[in-house]
Amino acid sequence: MKEKLQAIREDAISKITASDNLDKLNQIRVEVLGKKGQLTEVLKGMKDVAPEDRPKVGQLVNDTRKIRSEERRVGKECRSRWSPYH
Repeated sequence: MKEKLQAIREDAISKITASDNLDKLNQIRVEVLGKKGQLTEVLKGMKDVAPEDRPKVGQLVNDTRKIRSEERRVGKECRSRWSPYH
């Protein structure tokens, strides 16, 4: 599960960094964090994680959710590039 979470995080960050418009950013957010997203699917398997490993896995889940900060940073760059007032 740890490897899966790390793979989701790395993939999402690379997609976010490569995106060039807000629609793509939103699509990535839904793919990863949405109701039927990759992270949600992994969280459904938390019941199978050993109790002593849950804090570690929970921390990885939180780290993966932090990709939103990267999404916001790229979103600000996109908006500033396309702003008619820039």
